[in-house]
Amino acid sequence: MADSKYADLPGIAYNQVDVYETTDLPESDQFSTYSEDESEAIEKLHINATEAFGKFKGKHVVTTGVDFSDRISIRNRTGFGVWELPGDGEKETPMHKYQRLQCEIKELYDEVSQIKEKAQQKEEERNAADILSHVEEAGKQLNSLKLYDCLGADLVTTLMDPQGGRLKQLETQIEQFKSAGIPDKERTGAPGEADGAKGVLKYEMMYLPEKARMQEVARVSNLEQRLAKLESVIGTSDDKLSKFTQNFKSQGIAESVQKLAAKSSLLDSSQIEAMENRISVLAHRMDAVAQKKSAISPEADRDQKISEMYEIM
Repeated sequence: MADSKYADLPGIAYNQVDVYETTDLPESDQFSTYSEDESEAIEKLHINATEAFGKFKGKHVVTTGVDFSDRISIRNRTGFGVWELPGDGEKETPMHKYQRLQCEIKELYDEVSQIKEKAQQKEEERNAADILSHVEEAGKQLNSLKLYDCLGADLVTTLMDPQGGRLKQLETQIEQFKSAGIPDKERTGAPGEADGAKGVLKYEMMYLPEKARMQEVARVSNLEQRLAKLESVIGTSDDKLSKFTQNFKSQGIAESVQKLAAKSSLLDSSQIEAMENRISVLAHRMDAVAQKKSAISPEADRDQKISEMYEIM
C-alpha cells in the first residue's frame, strides 16, 4: 500500500491506537460558559420579576373582535387602530383634530419628561414639573370630551371618512329601493319600522363651483407648463420653427419627435460603425463603376460619330 500524503507530517504517531479525549461528564451534563458582550450600544434592561408579576396580575386581554392574521373578510379583523392625518390643503374634520391633539399632547408629555430627567438645576426641574402638570391637565380635558361615546360609532366613522359615509348611505338607499318591490310578507324588517318612499331612489350630487374653477385653473397651468417646456426645447424663432413646420403640418408634434428620436439613435457608436461599413462598400462599388465607364467611353464616342454620319448620308 502506498504511503499516505500525510506520512511525512510531524507530530503523527504511527502504529498506535487512536485516542479521543473528552470530559468526564456526559454531554447533557456539560455546562458551556457564554461570554457577555460589553458594549455601550447594547442596552441591558433590569427587570424585577416580582414587580412585573404584581403589575400584570389579574389582567387579561379581551380578544373579542380582534384578529391579527390580516385575513380578508367582510368584518374588520385588525387588532389595532390607524389614524390618518389629512394632506396639505385638505380640511381637518373634528375627529382628525381630536386625534392630532392626542398625538401632540403625548409627544409633548414624553419630551418634557425627558427634560425633567436630564435637568441639572432645581429651577429647570421645577419648570419642567409645571409644564408636565399643565400637559396632564390638557390631556384630562381632552379625554373628558369622550367623542367616541358621545357621538357614537356611526357618526365618528362618518366624520373620519365623509366619502365612505356617503357611499354607505348610497348603498343603504339602493337596498331600500331593491326591497321596495318585495311583498310585505317576505320582508324581514321589524314591525313598525319606518319605510322610505316606495319606488324612489334618491341620489344627490354636490357641485362646488369654486372647486371646479380651481381644477380648471390647474389644468390650464399644467398645459402652460408643458407649452413652456416645448418652447424651451424647440425655440420661438422663425428659423427654428421653419425646420419643423412641414413635419408639424403633416404629422404632428408627437410623430415629429419620434422621427427625431429615430434619427438621433443613428448617432450611436454601434450604428455609426455599421454606417461606415456600408459607406465604404458603396464607395468601392462606385469606383468600380467609374473604372468600367472610363473603359467603355472611347467605343461610345466612336458609335456616336458613326450614327451621326449615317444621319448625314
